[in-house]
Amino acid sequence: MKKTQTRGKRTAWLMPLLFALPVLACTAVAALLWGEKIRELIGIAVKLAVIS
Repeated sequence: MKKTQTRGKRTAWLMPLLFALPVLACTAVAALLWGEKIRELIGIAVKLAVIS
């Protein structure tokens, strides 16, 4: 019997990209809209971690 190698779909590599792109887009929008506030919250979290 001849063994054949099965190939996955050629678009299989696109599926992770289709999930990741909206997440990256939302992250970029959030950074543009609330970047300064997020930076302040991160600074407060770091200070609390250092103090405790």
